[in-house]
Amino acid sequence: MAAEHPPSAPASRRPRLSDRALTGLVATLLLVLLATLVAGWLTLRSPGLEPVSIPSLSQA
Repeated sequence: MAAEHPPSAPASRRPRLSDRALTGLVATLLLVLLATLVAGWLTLRSPGLEPVSIPSLSQA
């Protein structure tokens, strides 16, 4: 990713997330991905269930 920045810019002036914020962001994205995969797998695994309409979402 160093090629994206101009070579004249010093490394200390680049905006950079702290390690803790970056770790939290990656962990959150992984949890969302895992939850999506599990929900999709459970949905595909139970074909007998009919979709439930949620009035608050359908009226929005």
